[in-house]
Amino acid sequence: MGYIIEHLLKKPLTVVEQFHSHLEPMKFIRRDMLKDQISFSYSKNRVEWNVVKIEGFDTKYDTNRFLSLHCYLFPETRFCPR
Repeated sequence: MGYIIEHLLKKPLTVVEQFHSHLEPMKFIRRDMLKDQISFSYSKNRVEWNVVKIEGFDTKYDTNRFLSLHCYLFPETRFCPR
């Protein structure tokens, strides 16, 4: 969508630093800034997963780190380790 709007329609988009794309390296989002973000994304290239850097569930079980991120943001959730 961004390509169509900015390049084909020549309309500038507003950059929102807290809104993330799968093209952006998630590992550089600091842990202390996670609660301030609007969105997260993930992807996998040939070598590694592009995911937020956060401790939590085993990466074999939580490859995209969404469960671990959820438990960081909402630790009172029943399935989160205490």
